[in-house]
Amino acid sequence: MRLLRKDDPGQAPTDSVGKDRTTMVYHFMGYDLTITFTHLDHAKLEVVVGLGSETRTFQLEGFINFWLDLVNEGRKTADAHLDLTGRADSVRQG
Repeated sequence: MRLLRKDDPGQAPTDSVGKDRTTMVYHFMGYDLTITFTHLDHAKLEVVVGLGSETRTFQLEGFINFWLDLVNEGRKTADAHLDLTGRADSVRQG
């Protein structure tokens, strides 16, 4: 994972060291996934999730719920896979 900050001094307010505080961009290069947090200095923070050429915009609360759902469903799927393939016992013993 690599954290980048968008710098657009012409439009974005900056903090005392001159860094843009309205946008943070996380790139997950191996997955072609980009998560952009915008309007960090506003009450209505937005999160834009990009996977390949597709994007979806969430309010912060919606993004958190989306991410938690991904993690929870992913764990359930991984557990079911381990149980069905018989690998769960070897993983738990190791």
